[in-house]
Formats: sequence, C-alpha cells, structure tokens
Amino acid sequence: MKVKRVGFVAIPGEMTAARERYSLLLTALAPVVPQIIGSAFNIWYNTTVIQPLLVSPSLK
Repeated sequence: MKVKRVGFVAIPGEMTAARERYSLLLTALAPVVPQIIGSAFNIWYNTTVIQPLLVSPSLK
C-alpha cells in the first residue's frame, strides 16, 4: 500500500495579491470572531434562561 505524501510548504508563486493584502487583517480578526459569537450567546442565555429565574426584586 502506497501512502501519498502531501507537502504543506508554501510556494512563493501561490501568494495572490488578495491573500497578501488581507492576511494581516485576517490574522488580527481571527480571535475576535469567537469572542463576538460567545458574547452574543452569553447575552441570549442570560436573557432567556437566567433572567426568568430571578423572580424576587432582591435577586435582580
């Protein structure tokens, strides 16, 4: 059984102008997107699950 090896070395000719232009922006925004999604989920969870449990004014 032969195993085909795939190389992951970037060839300089493969870098397109768009990749070159937006690579730094994509790298900078990569950690921001999960934070935004997590914050949106947290806000939704708090308003739909937690807030109805807070029935007394002292808990709110």
